[in-house]
Amino acid sequence: MRDQNEPARLNCCQLILESVKHEDDLLNHRMTWMWTLQGLLFTALGLLWRVHALPAVLICIVGLLSCAPIGFSLRCSVRALQNMDKARQWASSVVFAEGEKPVMGLGKRDVKLHFLLPWNFLPTVMAVVWGFMLVLVCLSHGTAG
Repeated sequence: MRDQNEPARLNCCQLILESVKHEDDLLNHRMTWMWTLQGLLFTALGLLWRVHALPAVLICIVGLLSCAPIGFSLRCSVRALQNMDKARQWASSVVFAEGEKPVMGLGKRDVKLHFLLPWNFLPTVMAVVWGFMLVLVCLSHGTAG
């Protein structure tokens, strides 16, 4: 005998999977935006390095400050995906029979070094690089004059 709630359960699972895909796409877009912005700022810095000190310093400051909201938005995406993973686990327990498992990727418990994941690591690294570049710009323009 078929469960009357099976279509509703399957629909719920489909919605959860679509939400996970959507949030994963957002995470990917945010990483792309971060690299695009950082690339444009580094290009501008390279063009202005020897020309004027003030624009080069401002570009370094913008690069440094841009890392905080980028890192924050990436961490929000990860938290949303973790919450959806809990919903996916619940849906899997409702839809699949005992001992039957859906095919899924790594779970949070499977990853040991969370700080090395790109959305955790790269905004911090870029902030350090921008801080270093700011010091270099200040030193190079201070000794050149």
